[in-house]
Amino acid sequence: MRNQSRVLNGRLWKILVFMGLMIACLAIRFDFYYDLNDDTAIRDILSGRYTGEPSGYCIQMLYPLGWLIATAYRAIRKISWYGLFLCACQFGVLALIAWRLLSVTKKVWLQVILLILEGVLAFGLMGRELVILQYSVTSGLCMAGAIFWYLTTPRDQKPAPYLRGNLAAVALVLIAFMIRTEVCMMLLPFLALVGLSQWAKETKPFTGTNVALATGTYRNTFTNTVNMVVLANDPDVCGDIIDGLANGEFVVVLENKSKGLQKETNPGDSAFQVYGYYQGLKAAEISNDKYSEDTDGGWSISLTETKVPKSALFLYKTSYETTKAAVDALTSVVGG
Repeated sequence: MRNQSRVLNGRLWKILVFMGLMIACLAIRFDFYYDLNDDTAIRDILSGRYTGEPSGYCIQMLYPLGWLIATAYRAIRKISWYGLFLCACQFGVLALIAWRLLSVTKKVWLQVILLILEGVLAFGLMGRELVILQYSVTSGLCMAGAIFWYLTTPRDQKPAPYLRGNLAAVALVLIAFMIRTEVCMMLLPFLALVGLSQWAKETKPFTGTNVALATGTYRNTFTNTVNMVVLANDPDVCGDIIDGLANGEFVVVLENKSKGLQKETNPGDSAFQVYGYYQGLKAAEISNDKYSEDTDGGWSISLTETKVPKSALFLYKTSYETTKAAVDALTSVVGG
């Protein structure tokens, strides 16, 4: 825990120094301006120059963001809160990108190179926009930051940590939407494409089951195989899951896509199929390939049941709904 805290603190200090140098270079060499009369109009309404009283009801910018900036103007009129907000959004996005880049490697020299490359690209591609402020560009940059953050979020996590890890992306989308809705909506398809690409890379927990005939001397039997992956590789997974799978015998109930719900008699009786009931499923193959795209560095597992007397066994009790309720009861947490 202390090591992790030390790493995060070190990363934070590097980013603060990097952003400080970027801002200092721009502030020493250039003055900061508003690019369009739209920005000056928004500033005048928010600050109270236009109406005499700071107001959050301004062109383009939505509540509650406009109200928050107007409240800051009410507290201290002499500070250009609107301009500071646009700068904070733009440099904040660059800081988030730097944070993600520093997480790629622990080698200091490589981290320095990555930060230099980010600085060169930022100055080269959008140096003008960093000092001549425009709310449309700020909204677009927030959307670009959200897309980058979501695209680079590690996928080998449980749902709750994965969602927490993407809160920054959600916040950036909301800010972009409140700054200028049209820009946010224009760039949303790119975020959707990133989501589709992430979804396409997902590996299903069950990669396939099959039943094969095994020819015997006096009697033929069947062999059932259940394949699955565990999308993680850490001490808890190895100790609680992999070791148990390696030496245990299991019965697995799977829900089929083809459930037979249209049948006149016993609709849904083919929904739930049982594997391992007769001989028990045992591990036939367990492997961990760090570079496998199919498992994201996790475990590939194949469970096999041999000498099965019947080709299939289904779980069914009076109706599909009753059977599903029984299966759900087996997978529910005790006391939950």
